[in-house]
Amino acid sequence: MTDDKDLVTVITHLTIDERDRVKGILDSLKIPYLVSGHDSKSQHSSLYYLIKVRQRDIKTAKQIVNQHKAKVFIDSRKCPKCKTLGYKEIDKKGLWEKILYYGTTLVQCNKCKTKFPI
Repeated sequence: MTDDKDLVTVITHLTIDERDRVKGILDSLKIPYLVSGHDSKSQHSSLYYLIKVRQRDIKTAKQIVNQHKAKVFIDSRKCPKCKTLGYKEIDKKGLWEKILYYGTTLVQCNKCKTKFPI
């Protein structure tokens, strides 16, 4: 690859799985890239990976990354049981639900009535 000065960051804060998916897409399009981060294992998900590409490839790479982000966003909103996107927000009832789902929004699938956090 070229000098580090010619590289532009396309995406940051990737998990290992996200990093591998984006790398696969860039590989298939033959866009050279550089991955920065670490491979240390910890009990928490690592969000330390970033991908850089050449300045001349930034437009194509940004389109790919934006498509990837949109897919991840939509997939995170699907019901884990029936994979439907329709849901409604519900109140967290009781102390345990408030503790268990702290920092998330609790929703219920319109189709199968499964509760899940987003």
